[in-house]
Amino acid sequence: MKNRKRKILLRVFVTEKERSAIYEKMKEVPTTNFSSYARKMLIDRKIFSLNSSSELKQLIYEINKIGVNINQLTKVANETRNINKSMIQEIATMQEELQKIVMEKVESLFGNN
Repeated sequence: MKNRKRKILLRVFVTEKERSAIYEKMKEVPTTNFSSYARKMLIDRKIFSLNSSSELKQLIYEINKIGVNINQLTKVANETRNINKSMIQEIATMQEELQKIVMEKVESLFGNN
């Protein structure tokens, strides 16, 4: 113990099911050293709360507004039967851009875990 770099012991209690799940996750790395795995996961993994993220709430709000706009366009198109291919293409392009923006935001909020 004299030459040990890490001298502070942390302990955590788990159920048998939780322990099995942890060791299954360790196989994905792969590692057999629990201390090294636990240290890496505890230090490097992001912990987040979906309920407390104001950026996520704003993103959901904006997506809902866009959904309302698309529904209104669809209603007008169905009622008037007056929609052309360029309008459809424009909506598809905007949807692709929206998808990219959402994915970038999600990755910035939660990382690539």
